[in-house]
Amino acid sequence: MAAVETRSQRVSGDRQSSPRPSVWGALSALGYGLTEPWPQRGAFVPFVVSASYAIVGLWQGLRFIVAGTVIAGLTPAGFFLLPAHFAVSMAASAAAR
Repeated sequence: MAAVETRSQRVSGDRQSSPRPSVWGALSALGYGLTEPWPQRGAFVPFVVSASYAIVGLWQGLRFIVAGTVIAGLTPAGFFLLPAHFAVSMAASAAAR
């Protein structure tokens, strides 16, 4: 007899659910460095955003990959070339959106 798979079996069967919000919270707390202050914390979020843009660009098109690359390039440039004004430049780029 052939195996018959119904819709309800497929939905509740082999699908993987996304991680719980507590897992995302723990990962972001670890990544953001809430346990100890570090000077590069201001550059962490733009790098996460740029990586997200690049990953989305794999499906949505080249413009997202270019945007992620530009953000990833400008972040260390601002961090190392304008260290006294890095926070202001990040705030200005966020306000420009």
